[in-house]
Amino acid sequence: MTHQWIKNYDEHVYTYITKSGLKVIAIKNDQAHTTYAGIGIPFGSCHLNIDYNNHRIELPFGLAHFYEHKIFASHSGDMFSKFVELGLDPNAMTTYDAMIYYFSATKDLYKGIDLLLETLDHAYFTDENILNESQIIQEEINMDLDDTMTVLYQKLYENLFHVHPIKHDILGTSESIKKIHKELLLDVHQALNNDQLRTLVISGNIEISTLEQYLTSLDEKRHYKQLQTSMKIKEDKMDVIKSFDLIDMDISIPRVLFGIKFPDFTSEIDYHKMQFSMYIALHALMGDSSFLHEKWIDNGYINQSIQFHMTHVAGANHLTIHIQTHAYETMSQELQNAIKKDVSTYLNKKIFLRIKKLMIASNILSLDQHESKMFNTLRMSLKGISIYDVMDAMNTVTFEDVVYFANMLKNLSYSILIAKPTKLAEFN
Repeated sequence: MTHQWIKNYDEHVYTYITKSGLKVIAIKNDQAHTTYAGIGIPFGSCHLNIDYNNHRIELPFGLAHFYEHKIFASHSGDMFSKFVELGLDPNAMTTYDAMIYYFSATKDLYKGIDLLLETLDHAYFTDENILNESQIIQEEINMDLDDTMTVLYQKLYENLFHVHPIKHDILGTSESIKKIHKELLLDVHQALNNDQLRTLVISGNIEISTLEQYLTSLDEKRHYKQLQTSMKIKEDKMDVIKSFDLIDMDISIPRVLFGIKFPDFTSEIDYHKMQFSMYIALHALMGDSSFLHEKWIDNGYINQSIQFHMTHVAGANHLTIHIQTHAYETMSQELQNAIKKDVSTYLNKKIFLRIKKLMIASNILSLDQHESKMFNTLRMSLKGISIYDVMDAMNTVTFEDVVYFANMLKNLSYSILIAKPTKLAEFN
């Protein structure tokens, strides 16, 4: 096992790769009361095919989420109950490009990891439990149809993306989940059931000698299996399908969603430098202390913070800006004007340094949140980098970097979606 002291953040990180290929990352903190452990697999809702053993498995929308649920089934009942019996708190999640299975523990950490591995190793799919799961997920889909933000984002994605799977909800559709059957799930399980696809992250109060003994036991009982699995996500064009859309919804306050497409980057670190630079630029341009935000508040266009978020998925990197406003036509135009503004009109070196320091401080403070650290470590590791690589990259971002990336906004394709109440008295 390799130990690394991350001096800049006073973090002690231990890494190991078992003989079976499982990558293990342990972040030790003697002050932690609760320890978090999770296993990540680079397979998510945007993976619509798997190449395995010289043939391609075609997947319906929602398959990854469905599989994540059903992998907890076993001959002796739901695996969740076995975690609870040990006093552990288990959960799982599917994202666009990954699945994460995790739990928190104050005791029996290694029994919990054994249970996670047992859960992922053994599949129990039957016609009956698949039918039951289909009905449960159908209820989730119905609930999402009543969720304003889910509906808005899916509509925005329909307008932004041509063929990228992000256009489809992680849950799938009523029609797509009907295509999921026992044989298909078994094929997927066979392709994914390999330690070389898995990363285990542990964050918390870890006794290193005990961890070493545990890893030795894994080497003895888990065996190497040749990896014959590969997965790719379909890329998308850089233009959009529809640059503007206006829809009616059962809402009380109109909303504006602004989606901007970003290219892929050859380096993960380059992407994160761009993302950090873009957040600095956006805070300077329309953050709470910006001139524009003050203007929009004073004019009564908005009464709260502007929400912006960057999503990182291969072939579908994008920025979304979300506003609740009665002045939806005005704010739609204001946003379009804002991203085309000369950077020098809202950003100088003093503003840059202030925002950069605040954002870096916030990221350093997040290292004290062990659950968040476990998740972020897993997500970054599945992309081939570490959270410390990313934080170091943030420190190297210069004023010139931010200006360069902010200027990208002027030339990227975007789509605007306005949702107004079905019966709306005109405020504009």
